[in-house]
Amino acid sequence: NVHNKQTAEFTTRFTKHEALQSDLKNLDILFNETQDRLIKIEAKQVRKYPQVSVVERAFLPQDPIRPNYLQDALIAIAGSILLSLSLVWFMIFLNRKDEANTAINLSGVHLYNSRIAHQNALDNNQFQSLVQQQNYAIAPPVTREISNQDLDILLRASNGKSKQLITLLLSGLSLEEITSLNKEAINNDSSLINISGSSARNIPLNPVLKTFFSEHNYCLADDLNNPLTIEDLAAILQYSIVDAGLPTANEINAATIRHNYIIYLVKQGIRLSDLELVFGSIPPIELSSYSAYSPPVPGRPFQEIDLLHPALIHLN
Repeated sequence: NVHNKQTAEFTTRFTKHEALQSDLKNLDILFNETQDRLIKIEAKQVRKYPQVSVVERAFLPQDPIRPNYLQDALIAIAGSILLSLSLVWFMIFLNRKDEANTAINLSGVHLYNSRIAHQNALDNNQFQSLVQQQNYAIAPPVTREISNQDLDILLRASNGKSKQLITLLLSGLSLEEITSLNKEAINNDSSLINISGSSARNIPLNPVLKTFFSEHNYCLADDLNNPLTIEDLAAILQYSIVDAGLPTANEINAATIRHNYIIYLVKQGIRLSDLELVFGSIPPIELSSYSAYSPPVPGRPFQEIDLLHPALIHLN
């Protein structure tokens, strides 16, 4: 029974296999016929229509081919500028013609006009001569002269930074030079301050500065040891002036203190030309203006002058 069952099952599967093979042959024949038909159709289409080869696939353009908006805008702007310049030139041309017509003297009134013109010429000459005299006149210095008493009050109310700043100003340095000052420029051995720049010079290191630098070092710098700016130094000086409670606080600044020190040296009889050894380059007109404070004696050289300001004596 088992053998018969296996035989029947094999026969059934073999029959299915034969049927599938027959179907496969039919499908193969159908595929070949379809391929032949497709080839014939393509051959007919080639003969009927021209061939096209795709050079580049179609894509959406990013920029327009025309018009060129940038070029048109530049042309419009250039045309507008040229047109406006032409109109301005035309208006100037018309105004010149009007002025030329109005300048013609009429008969009967030319004598009156000549008197006015002559009077105007005299007035203009007088005005020009006054202006020229004013330009060439040497005006006295207009900076306020702070008193030694006010300087003493200011120094007593100042902290370490302010005292160093004021003492440097009373040694001949400007705010610009103080900002470029560093520890290397201070030579305690030779008692000199080496100033570089356009007004390079060596200034004697007075005893007060020596004491400050030995006790506090050079403290006109920030926490990172970077030099303070001119605005920072002016602010330090300003709050020290306010703390001192001076009645003329709004009139005192670095220029006032520097001016006071210049006058102190000039009153001792220093040569005006030697002031540049202490203060650096000074404009000739400003330098000559200090002659009003110079005593009527021959000028003394720089080495014979006491450079220590009286307001600094109590700090020594």
